[in-house]
Amino acid sequence: MQMTLFSSETYFTSPDCVNCQIYGTKNGKPFICNKEEYCSEHTSTEGVVDQNFKARGSIIDMNLILDSIEFYLSYGMYVKWISQLQYNQTYQYQGIGLALTRVVQSSFWSSLYNQAKIENFSYSLYYAANSYNLTIGGYNQSLLTQEFYNLKSVSVMRNLPYKIADDLVLADLYFNEQNILKDAQILLDPTIDGIILPLKLFGQMSNILLTQRKVADISQFLPSQPGIWSSLKTAPSFQIQFQLDDPDAISKYLNVNFDAQAFNTKNQKGQFTPRISFVDIIDENNQFYNVVRVGKILFQQMMYYKYVQNGVQLQESEFRGLAPMIKVKQQ
Repeated sequence: MQMTLFSSETYFTSPDCVNCQIYGTKNGKPFICNKEEYCSEHTSTEGVVDQNFKARGSIIDMNLILDSIEFYLSYGMYVKWISQLQYNQTYQYQGIGLALTRVVQSSFWSSLYNQAKIENFSYSLYYAANSYNLTIGGYNQSLLTQEFYNLKSVSVMRNLPYKIADDLVLADLYFNEQNILKDAQILLDPTIDGIILPLKLFGQMSNILLTQRKVADISQFLPSQPGIWSSLKTAPSFQIQFQLDDPDAISKYLNVNFDAQAFNTKNQKGQFTPRISFVDIIDENNQFYNVVRVGKILFQQMMYYKYVQNGVQLQESEFRGLAPMIKVKQQ
């Protein structure tokens, strides 16, 4: 079952929603509110999901079981119609997402907390054995090789298309060990596989391959198709140097290295293609956006943890951390 976890209302997709392909995924199944399963439907409602979408539907209450924890969720929104407030937008926050802030205002989280099902407003996320693993209210310490690094968040509010500055973290990017972008604003996005880079970086990365004599030997390195290499010996690598918020200044950076094997996918012919794509993103003033989306490629190596320290107050402080994991089986 798909649903939002971090918005003020918890949204469920109704089978009656005829245009919810922009709300869910192509293979997603709608939620059926069944009285026999303790789901009750109440009055009609509508509301703005985020800055781009408006939803209409009904208010529902229900019993839910989350990893053997049973709790009662009140004031869920049963979506029967969704419309775009701005043209040609993509709905980003359905299912497991990290982009929405203010978890303490979420009906899903507040229900768990108020019923003493969780002790704090926190969650952890990593990828293993062909699926994401989400832990509500904590993390599995036995999977970690060391404690979490405190990521440095972006403090400046952005304009469109990224009005989500609270969940952007700072990092420097390296391609084949050469710096290509300082102070990149990283959006951790489990809905994608690899790394989505600004198109402006393509020329610099292409020059690095040429200078190092590691140009793709099967298919050309292009913005629309990032090349094909015959061997991992010449296939590119990538590094993300996350900036840390460490008051004690013990460490300023967390280096996450994606060697050629991790950074490239292997096709049926035994050839290799980088797990990257390029998008041409500019802001309302036609200025370069340095926002980079990083997906499953990171969650396969690192566990992400988010914790709200003062969950019952309006002015909460949030911790966002990454920790390296022990080797887990990947598919």
